[in-house]
Amino acid sequence: RGLEGAIKPRDYRQALREVIGRCIFGVDRNPLALELCRTALWLEGFEEGRPLSFLDHHLQCGDALLGVMDLKVLDLGIPAVVFKPLSGDDKAICRQLLKENKDGLKALEKHRRGPQASLALEQPAGLDELLALESLPNETPADIAARAAAYGTFLSQARETSLARAADLLVAAYLLPKTEATVGAIPTSATLYLELFSDRTGLIGERAAAHQKQLAAARDACEDARVLHWPLAFPQVFNQGGFDCVLGNPPWERIKLQEEEFFAVRNPLVAEAKNKAERSQRIDWLSQGLLGRHLYPGLDQGGEVSEAEQRLYMAFLVARRTAEAASVFAHVKGEEGGRFPLTGVGDVNTYALFAETISQITAGSGRAGFIVPTGIATDDSTKAYFGHITQGGRLVSLYDFENREAIFPGVHRSYKFCLLTLGRAPEAEFAFFLAQTTQLSDDRRRFVLNADDFVRINPNTLTCPVFRSRMDAELTRKIYRRVPVLIREGRDGQPEQNPWGIRFMAMFHMSNDSHLFLDSGGEGRLPLYEAKMIHQFDHRWASYRVEEGKDAVADVPLSDKQNPDFTVTPRYWVDKAEVRHRLADRCWESRSLLGFRDICRSTDERTMIAGVVPLSAVGNQLPLMFPSGQDNISVYAALVANLSSLALDFFARHKVGGTHLNFFIAKQIAVLSPEAYTLSDLAFIATRVLELTYTAWDMQPWAQDLVSEWQMPNGQWKPETPLTIRRSPLTPFPFDPDRRARVRAELDAWYARAYGLTGDELRYILDPADLMGPDYPSETFRVLKNNELREFGEYRTQRLVLEAWDKLDGGKID
Repeated sequence: RGLEGAIKPRDYRQALREVIGRCIFGVDRNPLALELCRTALWLEGFEEGRPLSFLDHHLQCGDALLGVMDLKVLDLGIPAVVFKPLSGDDKAICRQLLKENKDGLKALEKHRRGPQASLALEQPAGLDELLALESLPNETPADIAARAAAYGTFLSQARETSLARAADLLVAAYLLPKTEATVGAIPTSATLYLELFSDRTGLIGERAAAHQKQLAAARDACEDARVLHWPLAFPQVFNQGGFDCVLGNPPWERIKLQEEEFFAVRNPLVAEAKNKAERSQRIDWLSQGLLGRHLYPGLDQGGEVSEAEQRLYMAFLVARRTAEAASVFAHVKGEEGGRFPLTGVGDVNTYALFAETISQITAGSGRAGFIVPTGIATDDSTKAYFGHITQGGRLVSLYDFENREAIFPGVHRSYKFCLLTLGRAPEAEFAFFLAQTTQLSDDRRRFVLNADDFVRINPNTLTCPVFRSRMDAELTRKIYRRVPVLIREGRDGQPEQNPWGIRFMAMFHMSNDSHLFLDSGGEGRLPLYEAKMIHQFDHRWASYRVEEGKDAVADVPLSDKQNPDFTVTPRYWVDKAEVRHRLADRCWESRSLLGFRDICRSTDERTMIAGVVPLSAVGNQLPLMFPSGQDNISVYAALVANLSSLALDFFARHKVGGTHLNFFIAKQIAVLSPEAYTLSDLAFIATRVLELTYTAWDMQPWAQDLVSEWQMPNGQWKPETPLTIRRSPLTPFPFDPDRRARVRAELDAWYARAYGLTGDELRYILDPADLMGPDYPSETFRVLKNNELREFGEYRTQRLVLEAWDKLDGGKID
């Protein structure tokens, strides 16, 4: 510094060079990326008159996701799942190796119970030498050469330690193909035991040769796959607990090999197949070297078999097996020594594995910041990871962006990603639906949630609700303190809480059960309802018809809805006996079914679209809900009304991050319990539900079930029941859109009060701009509002609901 305390440029350059040489570390699978990184750091830290820093020990070329993270997993052995046959593996050889591995696992388990258990796994060898290297001078070319020589000595010594060899043996067991030609080179848990806990100097003859063969094969396989064992690559870091700061923008790729992508440039004839069946046929021809001859039989291709095609097929097999092995590695359970116990779930994406890796390599007092898809916080496959970081106080912030303004030009405009920051924090800050980084300065968009909030709002998955504004978060937090979720799964010794006794069912899968579908109706056949055919309080929303020789679905016109004899035409029918058989598993005797649409979005006119349909077959995208233990059908009707209320839809929108309302989302929506309703409440609700749902003769069984409990055997109303139905005989109600809008508004106002909303909070749910101003960064029912403005010249639902709210306050609705 100068006399006035200003930083001199030379001092700054010197400090920057020291930081780069001592504090910066990097890992990449691509050697060229490492070279570019090294060059960039040299340029950034260049200091005139001094040599370029030695960075080889800090910049490692390797696969950050493939390798041992915790050395203590070595004495757990090689999991049995490793010997499950993959593409190209010999099943008999796999069975033989599985048996040998079982014997090795027993030996390791016996050792773990002994007094010397895991002593060999405490600390990597060579740590002192690497720490000494860090303290060597870095001032002259001779100093740099001395550092390089010291690092070379460290590498040669470190790679020959038992820990390094055992780690390679473990990972190579996943990678190596298991065939008759390779069987002698495949490591098992017995190999690991021999390497870690036996005196190998006593090995002689065939046994010594076999062990060396396995070591050599493991070393080659790991080098080819660029395996990286983090604690062995950076022992000086992990000896101190991990990295203080981790930054990254990891790739977002599925581990599973995508055939179209593999063949896109290698052989477009395969990639351009119309469907999977045709692509599989072409791959089979490729394996025979006959693809070209099958597709272009008239061309002279100079021979019967193409060796080039067969070589490409072999390359495809290798790539597919490598992807399968990586998938097995990612899916190994934590108790078996798996590296990804939180994110190794389902069709794994690398971004989730990187997120867990970053958590593992960051010191307890450190911080990490990285860019990943927002699904890390909302998807079912990553719920364990997100619950881990929120409940453990490790989430600092999550800022979600939509790419609609092309922050990443190469990513689709509708894609959502987030800036995720990890560290020690009692609560985390969030912002969603951002389009620019400048919007982070808008306090109205940011809100805070703590561990208890996640337990309350999403108790089963601990995933993150998606709020557009602070007001959305505060209002949801308030409601979930008052109203329970539909099903709270058992956790930490606590039993399941399921007030409605709800069980879910996907009755018929549209693909897997297609052999049961019939093209025409008739005696003993029931229509197959699909999700797009229903809407709230409307089982006749859409119907199939033939257009240009194809089945097409279209909205049912008002004239047909006003005809109580009209029934929708499905695409398929199913035998009634098959429907009854499937319902028998649910012990369901009712003559109606309650389902909700699986396909939805938080930006649609309505998100939770549930409705009652007559007894029928139902497709899998219309999941069914079966309440049990509710003898009172009026309470069942209240559940229908609750699921269709605007208040519930407001909360449901914060749960749906994609296009599906899965079972795990439905379970965590706040729903009033049966005990919340009084007899007068049911009188108010059930009569209105009956009027809204019973508009056609095919719903008469539902109406009869609902009304029968209100009548005495002689047809008179029960005197103690205040329900009144002024229709005798019980005929369908007219389908009057204006009347239906008013009745629905009365139900919406009632449920807003039941959820504990104030008048202003109801106004906010209907239209945030009405309460907070036109520039407020949130929307609730924007599509509904815009549709009604076009159709009626006003936001009719808002007016009717607020009018009903005022009448309820004044006791003018009964």
